[in-house]
Amino acid sequence: MDEFRYPPLANEGPFQTSRRSLLKAGAMTAAAAGLVGFGFSDAEAQTATPKKGGTLRVAMTGGTSGDTLDAHNALTQPDTYRVMALYDGLVGMAADGQVVNALAETMECDSKASSWTIRVRSDAKFHDGRPVTAKDVAATFNRICNPTAPTVGAVALAPLDLKNISYLDERTLRIPTQTPYAILRDVIACPFMAGIVPTDYDPKKPVGAGPFKFKSLTPGQQTEFLRFDEYWGGAAHLDGFILQEQFTDNLSAYNALQGGQVDAVANAPANLVRQVKNSSTLKALVSEPSEFTPFTMRADVAPFNNPDVRMALRLMMDRERFVKITLSGLGTVANDLYGQYDPSFDSSLVRKQDLDKARFLLKKAGVTDLELTTTDMANGIITMAEVFAQQAVKAGVKVKVTQADNNVYSTNMFTKVPFSQDFYYYSPIMGQAPLSFLPGSFLNETHWADAEYFKVYDEAKGIVDFSKRTEMIHRLQQIEFERGTYIIPAYNCVIDLLAKNVMGLPKARTGYALGNFSLTKAWLA
Repeated sequence: MDEFRYPPLANEGPFQTSRRSLLKAGAMTAAAAGLVGFGFSDAEAQTATPKKGGTLRVAMTGGTSGDTLDAHNALTQPDTYRVMALYDGLVGMAADGQVVNALAETMECDSKASSWTIRVRSDAKFHDGRPVTAKDVAATFNRICNPTAPTVGAVALAPLDLKNISYLDERTLRIPTQTPYAILRDVIACPFMAGIVPTDYDPKKPVGAGPFKFKSLTPGQQTEFLRFDEYWGGAAHLDGFILQEQFTDNLSAYNALQGGQVDAVANAPANLVRQVKNSSTLKALVSEPSEFTPFTMRADVAPFNNPDVRMALRLMMDRERFVKITLSGLGTVANDLYGQYDPSFDSSLVRKQDLDKARFLLKKAGVTDLELTTTDMANGIITMAEVFAQQAVKAGVKVKVTQADNNVYSTNMFTKVPFSQDFYYYSPIMGQAPLSFLPGSFLNETHWADAEYFKVYDEAKGIVDFSKRTEMIHRLQQIEFERGTYIIPAYNCVIDLLAKNVMGLPKARTGYALGNFSLTKAWLA
């Protein structure tokens, strides 16, 4: 039987992509070329000889009393980075945004996308020394899809027939699909979706197969990690790192960096980059534009159940000015679509500002006042809300910005308020929908129920042929462009501020801090 194969990458470390894909120069990379002067080059990260030892202290805002170590229930930014330290999935995201093998030695989809055969790496071990096995993969998938407590990745794994898994040997399993499903790799590439855990996994005493082992957690304050010496991708240079999230704002984190209390500030605001440009003790790592912070509109409640209103709010935006003001120019214009580095992305869809049409549509719908409920969940997001409100005035609508407490928002308001904001890392196009747009999606802020979108997605996910699937993805993007529920005015550069002695971190385009959170490469000079 013909098979659709995804071979492992030869002679490459974890989450590294091929030379060929690194040489692909898209329009997004070209647009970002003028931004690198504020950071340091990949060459700097690679030239010096790494030193062993030391503990990296990373400052980050966004911690809450609900901080978790659970491999499959990350919600905040600190949660995500805890997951990335402790766990690896079958596949992961390379620094250039391409999906590559991680714990999977091979993943093979048959020609009809009716089953997946997965073989685990022979050198993959958990933190307690046990090998990662096929049964651990099955246990992980079943945990994610537990009908009484489904996690973030449940919708992405729903097409798999987990009741009829067969084991070919200790490291190999075959999973049939309930419906053709050719996109499994893309939908589990996000690190918080499907990190592999052992059959007896206990999130209170977390054991994973990631590059660092758990030491301690004080919710809302800090988490300590130790190097895992038997990591399949090669042990880190660092002895460990501390994620310090006790900071109430970015300024206090920056002050701690200046004072030597921390070595890095992850996800720093863009307006601090120029302050460190000429510093003798600090430097900035500026990613390629990758993260996006959409304005989210609930399509099941007024006035956003009217596609005209959603379109008007998209049309009224001055995107170039938005990037200049909210990101200090450290980003690029987006056109309400995500997945910009996906080979199937349709770059022909461009949104131009049209204030006349925006005013007409809003007047037709009788909309003069809106409330935007937000929280300080990501850097610059409050400023983005304020700039959005300022621009809306020109379209004849008054937007009241209400800022909620992080804990209150995440517990009682997320996915419930009609008009809000969120943040996302880069994801392949077909990987974003199970997160945000399908029935049951864990992060479904907009409750969008577009019958045509569901139909096209359902057909596209079963197509093995790349060209044919790309045609369907273009139709999906056209639907989102015409009547979607996200306003995405920009792709943000991720900014990390570092002490000069922090070395080894590469530039990335995934939206994850610290060079795709490549702490196995980091070292202290």
